Amino acid sequence: MKRIFFSYWPTLFWAAVVFVLAILIRLPSCYESFWVDELHTAWAIWGDFADVSPRAAVGNQTPLYFYLMWVWKAVVGESEVMLRMSSVMAVAFGSSLLVFAVRQATQRLSAGVLSGGILAVESNSLFFGTEFRPYAFVMLLSVVATWSTVRLIQLDAGMRGGNLRLILVTAISLAALVHPTSIVTLGLLPVAVLIFAWIDRGVNFKFQISDFVSLILVAAVAFSLANSSLGHSWENRSQWRAFGHASSMHQFWTIWPWLTVAVMPAVAALAMLWRESIRAVATAMLPMIVGLIATGIFFAASYFDWVPLWHRRYFVAVLPMLAWSAGACLAKLPSPVLRDGIDLFGSVFTAALVCVLLWQQGTLAQWQRHQTQLVFRGEDWRGAVTWVNRHRASSDRVIVDAQLIEVLHDGVDPKSETRLLTFLTAWLGYFSYPVSGPYLIDDAKLPFQMREFRNSNRNVQGATFYVSRGQRDTAERSLENQGYEVVESVDFGRVIVLKCRDLGQVMFSSPVR
Repeated sequence: MKRIFFSYWPTLFWAAVVFVLAILIRLPSCYESFWVDELHTAWAIWGDFADVSPRAAVGNQTPLYFYLMWVWKAVVGESEVMLRMSSVMAVAFGSSLLVFAVRQATQRLSAGVLSGGILAVESNSLFFGTEFRPYAFVMLLSVVATWSTVRLIQLDAGMRGGNLRLILVTAISLAALVHPTSIVTLGLLPVAVLIFAWIDRGVNFKFQISDFVSLILVAAVAFSLANSSLGHSWENRSQWRAFGHASSMHQFWTIWPWLTVAVMPAVAALAMLWRESIRAVATAMLPMIVGLIATGIFFAASYFDWVPLWHRRYFVAVLPMLAWSAGACLAKLPSPVLRDGIDLFGSVFTAALVCVLLWQQGTLAQWQRHQTQLVFRGEDWRGAVTWVNRHRASSDRVIVDAQLIEVLHDGVDPKSETRLLTFLTAWLGYFSYPVSGPYLIDDAKLPFQMREFRNSNRNVQGATFYVSRGQRDTAERSLENQGYEVVESVDFGRVIVLKCRDLGQVMFSSPVR
């Protein structure tokens, strides 16, 4: 036992270093108020446990992540920092797991440290790893899925790989339940295993009990997704064009730091073909290739107007794959291994590549300006609500428009008055949550999302406070056109507050966006 400990202590030490680094680099970015998508997570888990699933569906999400966060909130409390720590811990654990996994796969500790270090400091990983949303857990599950895929290929385990196959299927299934679009990216991994098995020819598949469990799991996940809100989301996919449309190849090049985490490591690995087998180099580059293909699929789907899914959140599972291959390709470079996988050249290369990544993404420049908060969401709902509470009289009305893209579900029975009332109450609660949840406007009787004003909602005697994520100039013109005089406006990042005086003019229906 002592020999095993001293054999692995360098790996344990560097995995712990990466874990702590991933937490420390993210912590200063966890103190902002929730932005509107995080407020949906808060709304989904702030009620009873029975409310979690229907509220997740309102935001076009599957419920597994929100069930976990409901439990997490009950344990850690309600502060933004502690709730976001769920994502911070998920990415930190995924980063340290990469150190172990790549070290095991390559027998080079420097390779594992490079992979874990990239996931710990990369800017997209920083953003999703400080967000109260499910994407950090997708990255963690991507690490597990990638590890099991590489081990299946390395061990040539067609006969005895049932447990590894079960781990792979479980990781993909959980990721699909956390965020369904991840199945497109992670679903390519079993295909890669099959391709390697077919090329090797000598691999014969033997059905095992664990494979039977995998089939049951796949069927259960498919049934769960088929009965979720995905059908409604798909019917309204045109709304995703607001943030998920691809229009140029330049967007493909800038979506990930390809040069640092893909091109440079790939060139290094391919240069070693004179001393390494094609299979070994292909195994090292496989996660990178899968990530490239997955990114291409999402780009093509959006670029050719099949479905607008061009946003990192939908294929964030690619990022751990790129980090894995960066380390695995490094391991192909010749370098004398001093002890327990430690090598001088690999350590220097690891430090240099991580520094280049930090420079490329502007992190070093932020640190030089003594700026420790690296992620800015720019929606200060806390500040906006505090300002409204300070300036609002009891007779003043509050209207909130969070610019949400969700629409009411079809299929609500208008003859069922109780069901319809419950349904509309839930939606109004969701639309008004930015000013009626963690950031509460005092004594606000009817905060609601404004798509158009109606004459019955006039408030000539008191002021009207309009809180929105829209553009200030556009909102001011729209309000003035509809009979409101804007007497004061304040910006809280992307959130604006307009204090208006009702001139009592006749309104016309026009969305205030």
